[in-house]
Amino acid sequence: MVPRTGTRVPAVVHVNPTAAGVVWNREYCWPGDSPCQVRSTKVIDPIEGLIERLPARLCMPLRVYEAAGTLHFVSRGYYFDLGRRRDGTIRKLWLPARLVPETHVAHLDEEAGWFRFTMRVTHPRAGELFFQTGRFREQVAGAGSR
Repeated sequence: MVPRTGTRVPAVVHVNPTAAGVVWNREYCWPGDSPCQVRSTKVIDPIEGLIERLPARLCMPLRVYEAAGTLHFVSRGYYFDLGRRRDGTIRKLWLPARLVPETHVAHLDEEAGWFRFTMRVTHPRAGELFFQTGRFREQVAGAGSR
């Protein structure tokens, strides 16, 4: 997670397809401080469907749906990928549901190529742990701006 708070924080998101999946590199640039980088990879699993793979082999299967023009990604639990068995299946250590938060991301297309990204991480007992919202747009090649 991002270890700071702020408003109007410049951010750059790079999305690149790789052999492992689609890699999302996010860079948050607080004025007067070093950038904070967050990386995850989205993969399609034949059993779990869409999975967000985080550092330390932490994986988050996602439920994906559309409602009122907004695309939603909601965590369906968390597990550690402990590697593959001889038969090729992944050994998973699921974390108990009562210990893990729910992550909910909403993506809403707006006008002129802009979109709103909102992420909320909420623990069943501790409440909201993380909140982020922002407007983003795809940078046109050669435009030179963030």
